[in-house]
Amino acid sequence: MVYKHFDSKKFIILRDSREQIKRFSSSEWLRKFKVEDRTLSHGDYSFEYNGDDFSSHFGIEYKRVCELLGNIGSEGRQEFKDKIYNCARRCDFYRVVVEGSLGQFLDPLYCQSKMDRFLAFTTIYKWQSDNRHLKFEFIPDSPIGTAQTLAEMVIFQFMEGYLKYNYR
Repeated sequence: MVYKHFDSKKFIILRDSREQIKRFSSSEWLRKFKVEDRTLSHGDYSFEYNGDDFSSHFGIEYKRVCELLGNIGSEGRQEFKDKIYNCARRCDFYRVVVEGSLGQFLDPLYCQSKMDRFLAFTTIYKWQSDNRHLKFEFIPDSPIGTAQTLAEMVIFQFMEGYLKYNYR
């Protein structure tokens, strides 16, 4: 349910202009809300409501399972960790939304990554434990839609929930 004072005409989904895959670009989303590309300092997605920019308080980083495994298991691991830690410390709400299931993340046959899956899992668990604002959300495919569609819905629900509990 949308916040009872929610006005979709005042809501803008902010998408980082550096994002290669432009999510929230389907006609269904664009009929409901405006989507604007901007350079975001915290994550790939945020929002603006009623002229108030929430991008310094709210951030969503969007990853695919294989991409996340690559970030954790590569030479750029420390850079990725620093990035999400810094974003999570600066935001009131920060999530890494992962397009794919936890089962895919743990399956050694999924992706071409040679990353030890137990190590990958304990890594994200530790990173979450280190920062209360950082959480990883795995979004699997479902009979009602693809992982991308469901991830977009989850991201919108996070935005709506943040707005409901923090906007006065």
